[in-house]
Amino acid sequence: MSVLARVASLNYHALAIIFCLMSYFIRYCVEILLRRLGRTFIHSSSREKLEEQSTIFAKEGFKLLYHIAVTVLIWGYLFMLPSDVSWVRHMDRVWAGYPNQPLDDPLKIIYCLIYGRYWQLCTAHIIEKARLGRKRICSSTFFETLIHHLIALFLIGYSLDRRTFRVGILIMALHEMSPALMGTAQCFHYLGHEPLSIAFFSLMMISWFFLRLFYFPFFVIKSCMVDCYRVQGSSALSGKSWVLFNVLLVLLLLLHLYWFVQYVNVFKVAVHRYRARSLGSPVLGEGPPPSKESAAAPSPPAVIRRHRGNRSPEGRATQALAISTPYE
Repeated sequence: MSVLARVASLNYHALAIIFCLMSYFIRYCVEILLRRLGRTFIHSSSREKLEEQSTIFAKEGFKLLYHIAVTVLIWGYLFMLPSDVSWVRHMDRVWAGYPNQPLDDPLKIIYCLIYGRYWQLCTAHIIEKARLGRKRICSSTFFETLIHHLIALFLIGYSLDRRTFRVGILIMALHEMSPALMGTAQCFHYLGHEPLSIAFFSLMMISWFFLRLFYFPFFVIKSCMVDCYRVQGSSALSGKSWVLFNVLLVLLLLLHLYWFVQYVNVFKVAVHRYRARSLGSPVLGEGPPPSKESAAAPSPPAVIRRHRGNRSPEGRATQALAISTPYE
């Protein structure tokens, strides 16, 4: 028996817990390396700010590597399917064979890898909130992000239990590409390459709109609501569970719409800041350029500057771009 077959022979939840613990360990090791890399390439005015930016760069870099790896695994698996059974381009095949859809070893590994990752995200999100409390800049999105993680956990676990593997892996494929582009934009932002950061942020918004606000509702949710019931009849997802499954998908769609509006605000502020800096004009929330007398004066600590900054929607969007994002 191969190593892949032995790993895949484990129970879903046991395999997810193993991947969850592995994710914590791998994240710790990778962030150490990326933090050292950040100290080398990030230019900052003070050592304290350099450490802060290197830490955030390491976190965003790990997210980027994870989403790239999972995106390659999922789409590689989908494109390697034989054309006569592929359901990527033929949505009418998504429910073929339900509830006895086969689960091969590669698909189970991908499923449990993402399942374990969301367990790690959920627990880490709660621990980080408890540790930092109100000091975190984007704490206003705590509950939205937690709700998203809990919905994702339930949908993945429910999909494994009800054997709706085809629609499940399709939803995962749609949700992994945008965070990869977002992570790339964040990394370029902390490396000081604002044009590339804005370019990848634009690509992220385009992919977010097309995959999560167009393809997801009009193809995937439609398939779960209409095609599943049409193909399976009254046995579709066992009645009440079919309703709950679709309600959670719609709630996920509403969260996507909410975050897309936030990203639009962030994008407008980012473009405004870049144009203002290119022209040498004062930037929103930063005030006029310092005079010669005040240039040598020490600036207040970074935390104080954040909390005293612009509290308008544009100011919060600026902080969101520089510190974190409300998703993932």
